[in-house]
Amino acid sequence: MLAVSRKAFFNYKKILDGKWEGFEPTAHLGQELYGKTLGVFGLGNIGYEMAIKCKAAFGMKIIYHNRKPNAKADQELQATYVSFEELLAQSDVLTLHANLSDATMGIFNKEAFCQMKSNAIFINTGRGGLHNEVDLKDALDKGSSGEPGWTLPTRNLWIKIIHCSLCLMFAYCHISARPRRKPVMAWQLWPLRM
Repeated sequence: MLAVSRKAFFNYKKILDGKWEGFEPTAHLGQELYGKTLGVFGLGNIGYEMAIKCKAAFGMKIIYHNRKPNAKADQELQATYVSFEELLAQSDVLTLHANLSDATMGIFNKEAFCQMKSNAIFINTGRGGLHNEVDLKDALDKGSSGEPGWTLPTRNLWIKIIHCSLCLMFAYCHISARPRRKPVMAWQLWPLRM
């Protein structure tokens, strides 16, 4: 979210391509996150943690769409349960944390992208199948959606799009997490041995 809002990947690509010619105070300015609306599609454990961090760090208003309202989020985060259409229309940053199912497969399609704000940031940290890649690429090409952020790119067609930030999912890939991962995996597999 930070990399996309501040156009970090865009500006890094300019450096790699030899197109950076020095500091320009008003060139390629990013977006302010403070006070913006964070839309969460799938407010389970991960979506909830994202909402906590965004509210605390940026004073973001939290709206969400889920299978059902989340009373804990409503109370603790002053989050608001909204319809899918309201989520699309009101979100400045839309982050996906839902499971992939028949009901959610390709739910973010041409129709959905056309309902989003033109400068919205779209971040899929859920499953690649939640969005229709061709429809998102078309929306970006036509300017009807903002900057997407990714953790699960499914095709290489995104690499050359200048306003797309790709980041592979490495949630536990750091030196301190590796020793902790083994006991967790063993605990998760324990019921399978019975």
